[in-house]
Amino acid sequence: MRSKYGSQDCDFYNFDETGFIIGIIRPGMVVTRSHYVSKPKNI
Repeated sequence: MRSKYGSQDCDFYNFDETGFIIGIIRPGMVVTRSHYVSKPKNI
């Protein structure tokens, strides 16, 4: 996935307390485990 989208190590974040990884591949795209599906929220 890193080579396909050109992402770097700094684009990945590991939240050990919750047990999932969120990485911003490109603006507006967030990757997480599928059973955490919810509607997108603006913050």
